[in-house]
Amino acid sequence: MDKPLTVWYCDVCGEKIYLNDASKNLKPEETGIVQWKRDENFKAYGFKITHKIKCDLNYPSWFPLEDFIGDKGRALLLSFLNPGPIKERLYKKKFAEAEIKDFSEFFDLFHRVQTPYYEEARKYFNCSEVLDYFSDDNEINPYLPETLKKIIEKFNNICE
Repeated sequence: MDKPLTVWYCDVCGEKIYLNDASKNLKPEETGIVQWKRDENFKAYGFKITHKIKCDLNYPSWFPLEDFIGDKGRALLLSFLNPGPIKERLYKKKFAEAEIKDFSEFFDLFHRVQTPYYEEARKYFNCSEVLDYFSDDNEINPYLPETLKKIIEKFNNICE
C-alpha cells in the first residue's frame, strides 16, 4: 500500500507520480502537475494529474501537484468554488457561480489530493464487488480514510 498523499497515478500513462519533495532528488519527469482546461465562460474542467514532462497534455492551465496538497492545496481548490470575502469586497460584488464546469470531476480531484487513501482506492471504484459492498451505505462512509484503506486491503486481489 502506498503512503497516502505521496503517490498518485498518472491519468495518461497510469504510472506512479511522486510528491516533489526536496529530500527525494526526483527527476522532473517523476514529478506531477495538475492540468485543466477552461471553457468559453472561464469554467474549469478536464482536470488531470499527469507526469510533468512525459505526459503533459499541454492544457492551458496547470500548477505543480504539490501546490494542491495540504492547507495550501485546500485554499487553492476552494478558490475554484469562490474567491472569498476579500475579493468580494474588492470587486464590490458577490460571486454567485463557481469556476467549475463539472462538479463530480472537480470533487474527484479534491479527494485525490486531499483524502488519504483515495488515490489508491479509486482504481477499485468500478469493481462490481466494491459497488455491491457499498450498495446500502450512506454518501459519506465510502470516502472516509479508514474505509478507503479497507477497500485497498479487501479488494486488492479481487478486483485487479
